[in-house]
Amino acid sequence: MRFAGAVLVVALATVSGCSTPAAAPAAAPPSASACASSPLPLPPDANGLDIRGVDPAGRLVVAVPNHNGAELGAMLWTDGGQPQPLPAIKDISVAGVNASGVVAGTRHVPGVPGERAVLIRDGKVVPLPVPDSATSTSAAGINTRGDVAGTVTLKAGGERAVLWRAGAATPLLLAAGTRDTSAAGTRDTSAVGINDDGVVVGNAGQNRHGYRWTPDGTATALAVPDGYLRVAAVAVGGDWALGVSAAEPVERDGKLVDDPAHPSRGVRWNLRSGAVEILDKMVGPMAIGASGVAAGAIDGTGRPAVWHDGAAFVLPMPMPDPAPSVIDWVGPDGRTMIGTVRHDDLGAQLAVWRGC
Repeated sequence: MRFAGAVLVVALATVSGCSTPAAAPAAAPPSASACASSPLPLPPDANGLDIRGVDPAGRLVVAVPNHNGAELGAMLWTDGGQPQPLPAIKDISVAGVNASGVVAGTRHVPGVPGERAVLIRDGKVVPLPVPDSATSTSAAGINTRGDVAGTVTLKAGGERAVLWRAGAATPLLLAAGTRDTSAAGTRDTSAVGINDDGVVVGNAGQNRHGYRWTPDGTATALAVPDGYLRVAAVAVGGDWALGVSAAEPVERDGKLVDDPAHPSRGVRWNLRSGAVEILDKMVGPMAIGASGVAAGAIDGTGRPAVWHDGAAFVLPMPMPDPAPSVIDWVGPDGRTMIGTVRHDDLGAQLAVWRGC
């Protein structure tokens, strides 16, 4: 997501590894005094930034700084040091980066219709194989092993989620299950991410109902909370997925309006147990970490917040009176996160949030 004149908040985790517990974290919500930010370096001419990917441990950050919207080239931050240019990523839309520094992304190839999913490994661009039934491919995420999830456009029309398994010669197309995912009966599927177990999370149907696929392609519709009509997935982290719920409209004064008893809210799934829960007051789900801590916008103010064990903690901003802001990544410890904080006058700054 690109914003001119943005302050970007980047969290670099200091823990190693990326555990995926099957239950929600038991740690108490953070205190305002414990949550703090500190700056990271930006190129001198940058006054905006576009986050392209962060590895699971938070050591590697891929982003594209810009000056008044004009891109300055992709760069890599390692352990909070000075950014280094990444010329191989020019004209590639990055979907993610793993702990080995392998980047997954999508690029347009001159003279070839559609787009192509690619890996950037050791400074070289490696195209991912295109299924025989597809005309275009795109990447949505990469895991530690190097498995890539994405979406393909089919020659016969429509889309399918796809899994490129590391070392496999042929990608696996991911179809929807038996759930009727739209009134029109469409079977389109798309991916939003992949975890280290190779589980792909995405959506199916015209109405984008949330789905999960195991590495062998087995599809399971994500559970819908009581009182709601459907759910859509937006992110995956460890054994957890994050999404948004929608209820059946109700009639008021001859018009269909949102059901005030079941407002749209963020939802969290445990991918091992299948359990689903509403995240109270979350109106804009954004990201979820391997610990199950979720991030989104809080109802009433739209300010970025994190949800620890269902309780929301509003993040302190590194500047006064920011515009609506976005959290792009939650670290495996549940206390560090990446976000984009917009401000019309104060320009751009990279910072680390810790203890949040």
